[in-house]
Amino acid sequence: MKAWNPHSAVSAIISSPQMVMALVFSNLLSSIDPDKFHAVISNAGKDSPSLVATGKQAASKDARRGMAAAVGLLNIFGEALKAQKAAGEPRRQAEV
Repeated sequence: MKAWNPHSAVSAIISSPQMVMALVFSNLLSSIDPDKFHAVISNAGKDSPSLVATGKQAASKDARRGMAAAVGLLNIFGEALKAQKAAGEPRRQAEV
């Protein structure tokens, strides 16, 4: 039996798909302008914009790029849920 090597254990954790996804997501979040984020969040509770104003925002290249990424992620989540159901894995319920 091999002796436990902390370097290989750390390497295995860092190179795991979950860690890679967490690092990519963290990098994406750190690139968001906090002032713009705060402005959007703080305006969310105020009067709702007109449908036309919302449509203009949704038609921007950045909004379309974000929507495409969101739809892509929804497809990935849906595929994972389908595979989980097909495998017969029980869904985990959040602990209260």
